[in-house]
Amino acid sequence: MAVVVRLIGVAEAVVWRDEVSDGETLRFFYELRESGALLVHVRSRAVDEDGHVRERQRVEVVYGPAAWAEVRGDH
Repeated sequence: MAVVVRLIGVAEAVVWRDEVSDGETLRFFYELRESGALLVHVRSRAVDEDGHVRERQRVEVVYGPAAWAEVRGDH
Protein backbone atom coordinates (compact mmCIF):
# COMPACT_ATOMS: atom_id res chain seq x y z
CA MET A 1 0.00 0.00 0.00
CA ALA A 2 0.95 3.64 -0.04
CA VAL A 3 0.09 7.03 1.38
CA VAL A 4 -0.50 9.66 -1.30
CA VAL A 5 -0.69 13.35 -0.36
CA ARG A 6 -1.63 16.11 -2.77
CA LEU A 7 -0.13 19.35 -1.49
CA ILE A 8 -1.65 22.75 -2.23
CA GLY A 9 0.22 24.49 -5.05
CA VAL A 10 2.28 21.43 -5.99
CA ALA A 11 1.50 19.62 -9.26
CA GLU A 12 2.81 16.17 -8.36
CA ALA A 13 1.59 14.23 -5.30
CA VAL A 14 3.99 13.04 -2.61
CA VAL A 15 3.95 9.24 -2.26
CA TRP A 16 5.26 6.95 0.48
CA ARG A 17 5.16 3.28 -0.57
CA ASP A 18 5.46 0.28 1.72
CA GLU A 19 8.71 -1.56 1.08
CA VAL A 20 10.81 -4.54 2.08
CA SER A 21 14.60 -4.34 1.96
CA ASP A 22 17.41 -6.20 3.76
CA GLY A 23 14.90 -8.06 5.92
CA GLU A 24 13.16 -4.90 7.12
CA THR A 25 9.53 -4.09 6.31
CA LEU A 26 8.38 -0.47 6.23
CA ARG A 27 4.66 0.31 6.35
CA PHE A 28 3.34 3.85 5.90
CA PHE A 29 0.00 5.12 7.18
CA TYR A 30 -1.51 8.50 7.98
CA GLU A 31 -3.37 10.15 10.83
CA LEU A 32 -5.62 13.20 10.70
CA ARG A 33 -5.79 15.36 13.80
CA GLU A 34 -8.81 17.45 14.82
CA SER A 35 -6.78 20.55 14.02
CA GLY A 36 -6.54 19.47 10.38
CA ALA A 37 -2.88 18.48 10.73
CA LEU A 38 -1.87 15.45 8.66
CA LEU A 39 0.78 13.11 10.05
CA VAL A 40 2.45 10.38 8.00
CA HIS A 41 3.79 7.56 10.20
CA VAL A 42 6.17 4.74 9.32
CA ARG A 43 6.25 1.43 11.16
CA SER A 44 9.33 -0.73 10.69
CA ARG A 45 9.63 -4.42 11.45
CA ALA A 46 12.81 -6.46 11.27
CA VAL A 47 14.12 -9.78 12.54
CA ASP A 48 17.67 -9.79 13.90
CA GLU A 49 20.22 -12.58 13.50
CA ASP A 50 18.95 -14.24 16.73
CA GLY A 51 15.36 -14.33 15.45
CA HIS A 52 14.10 -11.50 17.65
CA VAL A 53 11.49 -9.21 16.10
CA ARG A 54 12.16 -5.49 16.39
CA GLU A 55 9.30 -3.09 15.73
CA ARG A 56 9.50 0.70 15.74
CA GLN A 57 7.18 3.50 14.79
CA ARG A 58 7.90 7.16 14.11
CA VAL A 59 6.33 10.21 12.54
CA GLU A 60 7.82 10.68 9.07
CA VAL A 61 6.32 14.10 8.29
CA VAL A 62 3.66 16.54 9.54
CA TYR A 63 1.66 18.87 7.27
CA GLY A 64 -0.38 21.74 8.63
CA PRO A 65 -4.04 22.07 7.57
CA ALA A 66 -3.22 24.77 4.99
CA ALA A 67 -0.52 22.66 3.30
CA TRP A 68 -2.47 19.72 1.90
CA ALA A 69 -5.61 19.23 -0.18
CA GLU A 70 -6.11 15.45 -0.36
CA VAL A 71 -4.78 12.24 1.21
CA ARG A 72 -5.31 8.59 0.28
CA GLY A 73 -4.00 5.34 1.70
CA ASP A 74 -3.93 3.43 4.97
CA HIS A 75 -4.93 5.18 8.15
